Amino acid sequence: APIHLPTYPFQRERFWLEAAPATVHPLAGDPVLLADGSGLVLSARLHRGSADWLAQHVIDGEAILPGAAILELALHAGRQLDCAQVEELVLRSPLVIPGTGAVETQFVVHEPDESGRRRCTLYARSAPEQPWTAHATGVLRPAGAVAPSPDWPADAEPVDVSGLYDRLAGLGYGYGETFRGLRAMWRSGGDLLAEVELPPGAEIGPHALHPALLDAALHPLTVDLVAGDLLLPFAWHGVTLGAAGARAVRVRLSRTGADSVAITATDPAGNLVLRVGTLTTRRMRRRGDGERRVPGLLHAVDWAPVPAVAPTLVSVLGAAEDVVARLRADGIPVAEHLDLDALNWTGEPVLLPWTPGDSLETAVNELLAVLRRWTAEPRWDGATLTVLATGGAEVARAVVRSALLEHPGRFAVLEWDGSPGLAAALGSEVDTRVRGGVVQAPRLVRLPEELPEVVWPGGALVITGGTGGMGRVAARHAVHAWGVRELVLLGRRGPAAPGAAELVAELTEAGASVLVKACDVAVRAELAAALDGVAVRGVIHTAGVLADALLADQTPERVAAVFAPKVAAAWHLHELAPEAELFVLFSSLAAVLGGAGQVNYAAANGALTELVRLRRSQGRQGVALAWGLWGEGGMGAGLAEADRTRLAARGIELLSTVDIQQALDRAVGTDRAELVPARFALRQLDVVPPILRSLAPRPTQPAAVASAQNRLDRLAGLPAAEQRAEVLALVCRRIAAALAYPAGREVEVEQELGKLGFDSLTAVELRNALAAETGLALPVTLVFDHPTPAALAAHLHARLVPAADPGAALEQALAALETALAAEGLTAAQREQARRRLLGPHPQDETSPAVVDTASDDELFDFIDNQLGA
Repeated sequence: APIHLPTYPFQRERFWLEAAPATVHPLAGDPVLLADGSGLVLSARLHRGSADWLAQHVIDGEAILPGAAILELALHAGRQLDCAQVEELVLRSPLVIPGTGAVETQFVVHEPDESGRRRCTLYARSAPEQPWTAHATGVLRPAGAVAPSPDWPADAEPVDVSGLYDRLAGLGYGYGETFRGLRAMWRSGGDLLAEVELPPGAEIGPHALHPALLDAALHPLTVDLVAGDLLLPFAWHGVTLGAAGARAVRVRLSRTGADSVAITATDPAGNLVLRVGTLTTRRMRRRGDGERRVPGLLHAVDWAPVPAVAPTLVSVLGAAEDVVARLRADGIPVAEHLDLDALNWTGEPVLLPWTPGDSLETAVNELLAVLRRWTAEPRWDGATLTVLATGGAEVARAVVRSALLEHPGRFAVLEWDGSPGLAAALGSEVDTRVRGGVVQAPRLVRLPEELPEVVWPGGALVITGGTGGMGRVAARHAVHAWGVRELVLLGRRGPAAPGAAELVAELTEAGASVLVKACDVAVRAELAAALDGVAVRGVIHTAGVLADALLADQTPERVAAVFAPKVAAAWHLHELAPEAELFVLFSSLAAVLGGAGQVNYAAANGALTELVRLRRSQGRQGVALAWGLWGEGGMGAGLAEADRTRLAARGIELLSTVDIQQALDRAVGTDRAELVPARFALRQLDVVPPILRSLAPRPTQPAAVASAQNRLDRLAGLPAAEQRAEVLALVCRRIAAALAYPAGREVEVEQELGKLGFDSLTAVELRNALAAETGLALPVTLVFDHPTPAALAAHLHARLVPAADPGAALEQALAALETALAAEGLTAAQREQARRRLLGPHPQDETSPAVVDTASDDELFDFIDNQLGA
């Protein structure tokens, strides 16, 4: 039955305690000083109601704890221990605030070192049974003197920020009202200036600097952001807090690098509120930005079973009794040949067994010599040579992967463990291995993003190439993030290298002892002298040089130039630093995906993985980092537009400095011999290489595969003039793509290709593209044999649409007849009947079988002389 409400007014009297105004930091709880006085722990359970602003910081659909809040928490903890300056704070992975439930956090400050610095770490876990994850690590130090604030520039130009937050919402930033604090913005040279303010209803509470106010101070950095990426704080350096309790600040952000800024914030009265020496930002890929765009940085090579079909005949080069015996045991006929000169190829796969001996460099040169001959001899056009590796497999793979980029379809590589399945692997992909009778192919897989906390055990860290671009990044990160206090930087120029003195001063000021030595690390005696008396606990080997050339132009001198600083130096470090607990070798993505024009460089980097595997078999640590190209320094910084286009055409993105730092962290605790730090954008690719298929599981089919025959059919139905025009348009389109012409720029059809900008590598890429489009087998020298676009188009037209003469028609008819006679299902009687019809009812002549059978020796020799003479 309905319940009647009372007729008197509600008294609205509450009988439970009202919550007192918040005085405890919502992210910290009550601080717990450790009993021995060595450190501090701030514990909290965070949920979306812990503070009214926690649910208002939504990035790509998830509420995450702002990086500004973690910084403010570190400052709060430091003030409890007289370490009020944040020397460094690295945000390793986002801390998600769940929609329901809570996440448990601990901010731990450790005991001080001799200089008073304290390491700190923010841990979190979603449930008691879950392990703790380190989301941020850093160093706190006693506060020093603070420089005065710079004057506000008079020439600042206003920037319209109306509608900014609506636009950012479309980019993936779900800022609630508390975070929408950017009121006005200006530009002054490379600096950004802004006024930010908390909304009237926001309570500052126990925050010395409200996280939402600090977060809004960074929003000018997003003004020029485009769709696809999210910009987030990554690493804070040199942070000092001034006046507390500000509700509004004026901010100046001064660019210090491609992804870093210095920050000064003052209150309306001009008092310093915050100074940040450097904030480094990171770009995070949005989820859902195309299923074929891979957001991850860290990858590894796994092996997946693949279907395979054994051929009916295999040719084997060289004396390889085990290979021949295995193939015959699998029921495969074998044609044995001592060398290439003895090879009479009839369409079967050709195996080249390869096992390096005492000298890996010599073995690579011998392999390259065979590969050069294979592509230079017209009699092997269309044939595939499979390099069969029973040792040094990573080197063989790197060589073949690179050679394939220059000569598609001409090579394959196969690692074999001696088990059955060798023949079947020849009918599979071009890059395979046989393990326990199973045919497998490599697939690049994405690894989880969580990064470990690195605690340096003490002792010296040796960095080769230490004054170069990558070496500098590694050195800075080792000191600031790992707490390394003893560095040895080796390089050819030593202290005379540009910027070396400034680097030493910077790292010394951060508390490290830095020794820079001139040393050719490829010379064992020099390296031994440089390391004499050094207690080496870690090695990061970044040294290396390039000596690029196409396969046809590779020489032992080019191989030696690359192998010396890369491979010989790594081996010397392996022998001279036996106590190293960290052994990181800088390899290259060229060893994993191949590098056109870099077969020697790829081979050298493959050798690094072989060395790491040797170390691990001995129970020692080691990892090879197969880097993608760094876009902010080294070779990547000076890339021409054509080079960037070439990388994009392979789905490869450039790496940032933050990417380098993250990969170094991951290398410390990995259980893999090789990690692949690289970023891929596969969405636009027509063809996804097999090794990347795990990253893009539903690739589209290449348009060129279907279009080659369609193009032939269409050309055959056009008048000759239109045929020539269409082929010329195809050539011009491919030339423009190879040279990265901007849209609308036309190709000069009578200009020499060399003057248009072609070099050896772009010439090979043009040949490969035209071969894929037309279905023709084209020589490597195509561009040089036909020096202008018009001449090249005329040659292709002649190949695609042969002249209508009787000889050409007869040749086409004979080719079709050969195909019909080779078809399966024909009986011997049918083939004999076809032969008789072709021979016709002609009387026997002097070449007929009957005449030959009854001829004397002298008559046969006379016949041969007559035929040869004719």
